[in-house]
Amino acid sequence: MPKIYRSSNRQRPQDAVIKRAAEIEPVVSDLFRELTREAGSDRLYCVSLVPPTQVPPGELVTFSMENHVRRLKASLAHIDMTAVFAADISYNEHKSGLYPPFWGIHWWGHAKVFMTVDELRRRLKLTYPPSLIAPRAYNVQPWDGSEQSVRYALKPNFERRIGYGGSMSIDGRTGQVRFSRNTRKREIRVAALPELDAFLERVGVYGRLAAIGAQVRRGPNGLKLVALRPTAEGERATTNQADPAV
Repeated sequence: MPKIYRSSNRQRPQDAVIKRAAEIEPVVSDLFRELTREAGSDRLYCVSLVPPTQVPPGELVTFSMENHVRRLKASLAHIDMTAVFAADISYNEHKSGLYPPFWGIHWWGHAKVFMTVDELRRRLKLTYPPSLIAPRAYNVQPWDGSEQSVRYALKPNFERRIGYGGSMSIDGRTGQVRFSRNTRKREIRVAALPELDAFLERVGVYGRLAAIGAQVRRGPNGLKLVALRPTAEGERATTNQADPAV
């Protein structure tokens, strides 16, 4: 069972989190099965991405996940991969007020890439540059094949991230701008939880998923990942589908 809010979140109704956990559980199992099948003898990578999108408090309920997914796909159009990403939500603030509070909706995914991992990182660096809010806007690590990684991507409860400190420097060797900042993780305040619950209720589990170079189909037997295999010169084959797809 995924971790649920600790008792220090006084008066926080548990029903919404417990309901989400129950809805997520079969999707986690299906996605883990499909990722394991897709990996085969190849290595998959865990890829985290922090887009620059900042949702002011009070506007999360009407935030368009469809447009957010479109922006993700556009940002990865130059990268040949088969991947499934899940949206992770956090409430972000800075202890000294260097940036205003906002909801961040970033991505955690599992990807098979058709290039070297060094080339993948180089391309992500161009699309997801560092900033004070996200000093490391992307990360790539080999997937260890565990279900826990999939469970993390689709967790039912989320965190408040409190930034403190912050500096900018220029690398004397490369001339690149570098940012640094520390972060503490805390529970989301009770007053902000109704907005988060309403958003998650509206988008649902499948609304948090984004497939790149693939389709996530929903059928009577659960979730199925259908990869759009690369063809000559990186073009992808298209498929006809009867089942709804992400």
